[in-house]
Amino acid sequence: MAFENIDKLMPGRLAELFKIKRLVSSEGAKIPKHVAVNIAGNIRWAKNNKLAPVEGHKKGFENIKEAVRWQTERDVPVVTFYVMPEAMKESEFFAEFLDALSAFFESLHDDELIHRNQIKISVFGKWYDLPGRVIGSIKRTIEATRDYDRFFVNLCVNYDGQNEIVDACKLIIRKVQSGKIDISAVDKELIKENLYSSYFIPPELYIVFLRKSLQGHLLWDSVNAVIHFSDKLWPEASASDLDRALKFFRSVSP
Repeated sequence: MAFENIDKLMPGRLAELFKIKRLVSSEGAKIPKHVAVNIAGNIRWAKNNKLAPVEGHKKGFENIKEAVRWQTERDVPVVTFYVMPEAMKESEFFAEFLDALSAFFESLHDDELIHRNQIKISVFGKWYDLPGRVIGSIKRTIEATRDYDRFFVNLCVNYDGQNEIVDACKLIIRKVQSGKIDISAVDKELIKENLYSSYFIPPELYIVFLRKSLQGHLLWDSVNAVIHFSDKLWPEASASDLDRALKFFRSVSP
């Protein structure tokens, strides 16, 4: 995305993040401008604790809130969570997951942490294909935080990284066919501008819980991210685990 255009295209702090080469804390420590978190293990945690699967999802969503608290305390501007891959729809526990997901968004709507820290909530993916009760709770949360721009939390719901790129290509093809752009104008920047994540700089740190791959999360944007893997189940994760990833980022970043 060309720097001369970003002030017109996105909220103020996001435009500034594109221009700042490196963020540092008051102590001089490096701060990633964007952290992506790939969560997993909710059902396994529930099984290990002899609980119903929905309790694992509830605990996982509680941990997302704690991670957002960590974000504000460490002054990380943008965090993106992989909440629900498209493949989740094939799970036998999908109905229970949707109940927990809807309750989670309803709780964000009035969450004091969200409003006190002016956190804008965005949702990536085809969440509008989910049942009405989930769509309604997501819309209410987006609307309640639409004017905030101090911190940014992105939640990937019914998301697939390859489909994100496919959808971007479809948008570009329509623009070429309508004569709005010439095919010679198609480049990396144009693809980025048509992604779900178009307003956001690519993640500098990627934290993956339990899995050993990114599962296609932010597929286009993750190419240069520092990746930290944790063997923990997401419901067991704490601020110290996120700090461990942050320490790793600082140790390997130039």
